[in-house]
Order: sequence, then C-alpha cells, then structure tokens
Amino acid sequence: MTGDRECLFLGPEGSFCHQAMSRLQTSSLEPKPAADVQSIVRAVESNDVAFGLVPVENSVDGEVTSTVDNIVFDTESILVREEVVLPVAFDAFVLPGSRQFTSVISHPVALAQCRRFIDKHGLREEKTSSTSEACRLIADEARSDAVALASPMAGDLYGLARFASGAQDNDAAHTKFFLLSKALAPFQEGVRYRTWIAVIPQSNRTGILAQILECFADRMLSIFSLSTRPLRADIGAYCFIATVEGWVDSDEFKGALADVFEMGSLVRVLGSFPSWNGPGVVSSVLGLGGLAPSRNPAFKRDVHSLASTLTIS
Repeated sequence: MTGDRECLFLGPEGSFCHQAMSRLQTSSLEPKPAADVQSIVRAVESNDVAFGLVPVENSVDGEVTSTVDNIVFDTESILVREEVVLPVAFDAFVLPGSRQFTSVISHPVALAQCRRFIDKHGLREEKTSSTSEACRLIADEARSDAVALASPMAGDLYGLARFASGAQDNDAAHTKFFLLSKALAPFQEGVRYRTWIAVIPQSNRTGILAQILECFADRMLSIFSLSTRPLRADIGAYCFIATVEGWVDSDEFKGALADVFEMGSLVRVLGSFPSWNGPGVVSSVLGLGGLAPSRNPAFKRDVHSLASTLTIS
C-alpha cells in the first residue's frame, strides 16, 4: 500500500469533494485528486490507497446511483468509515475578458442544479467528471466560448473570471460524501451511529419489504433512507439499500440482522459510522420549513383531501 494516510478525492483541486476533505474527523489524511469515482473505489478496493472520498447523495437530486452501484456491486471489502455533508453553491466562471459564450461545462449534477441559469443564457451542455475539471478545461484550452459552473474556490484556483455568483436553482442544496476504507473507525461512546446495508431477499413475495423493515422497527431502529437497485440480471430482481440507525456491533443491530437472515435474505454491511451532526441534515422532513412538502398543495395530510385531488376517467 502506498501511503497509509493517502486519500483520493474527486478532483481536480477546488472541487466540492476537495472542500469536503476539511470537514472529515479522520485526521492526518494526505489528499490526492483522482479523475473519477470508479478509479477511487478501485484503488481503495485493491489497497493501492487507504482512503477515498466520494459523493453519494445530493439533497436536490438524490442518490448518485453510479457511485452507489460501484460500491455495492463492484467491490467486496470496502466499508464506509465516515460521512460528511457540504453546502453546495455554484458560481459561473469564464476566461478573463470573455463576454460571449455558447456552452456550459460542468458535472451532470451541477448542470441539473443550475437549470434556470442555463436556460436563461441558452447554453449547450458539456459534461465533465467534476466541477473543478470544468474550470481546468476552460483555463487549459482557452475556451472563450464556454462558461464553467463550479464552486467559488475552483474558478479562482484556475485564474478564471467570475461571470455570475449563486447560479444554482436551490440555495439550500447540500451534498453528502462517504469516506471509504477497509476498516471502520473505533466505536465511540455517546455518539449516534448509522449503518449502511444492502439486502437481497430470497424471493419477491408480497410483503417481503415490510417484513425486512419490521426487523429493525421491532428494535426501535429508525431507517433514514431506503432505495432499490437492480441486480444487473433479469428485470424485477432488486436489492434494497438502507441507512439504518445504530452501530453494527450493537446487540439491537445484530438482533435485527439475525431476523433478516432467518428470512433467507442475503445481507452486506457497507459501513457503520457516526451520524453527521453538522448543518445540512434534518431529523424530520416536517422540520424543513419553507421546503417541506406541506408548502406544495399537491401533498396532503389526510385520506379525504388526497382523494379529492384524484381524477378518474
């Protein structure tokens, strides 16, 4: 293994992933940029590096499914050691002196989060592996016809001029990153934990998901997120991926897993780590204030009002 503290991040320097490095509790890491998530995951899995930091979820667009799939299906021994959440804001950068441009360059997630800016200027989209890579391309290739959407830090690093600040549609967006390793951090008393698991049920019978969830509910373990991913086989074959309250080696969690195993399900523990306790995470969607579903009249609180909105013809 090269460098016990080396940590790959989605680069180049100035990316949101690079900025998230400073929020990690794991100390003395040596940051090193990587071109894409796949190479980061592969390097950690093969022990070429000890750590890797990758984006896994955005509060606007949801899971980064390509990253999740890469970890769940293309590795055997990777574990999530830590999670970190970073607020995401995009500035628009151009070559100094550039006034006319026809293209916008950035990561697909950034493009999706700056739709109004892109539509306003009628720009053609070009996708890159990261937001800071967009700035590097404009600087290195002298692209006077293009604007890059990136973090406020990235444009300054590559000597670009700021065309606009706050180009994002949603000012409250946050991105979650996972620190990957081959080992979990030691358990800490008094810390709230979350465990990330993948479950493949023995069959797709009626009620199977409810039965799996009951294994955790019976032990008062909350499930914070739940998604399904295809098993890359026949249509209709899926696994459930869940983030569950609790430390993986606690009696409650081991008891829940034992019940899941009794049902004939296959389980992979993908990580167990302290819950992020900084800004960007809420305990309940009802605490989101102006962003809560209740602000959208299409969301209802009772059966009668919901039924009244349905049209049948």
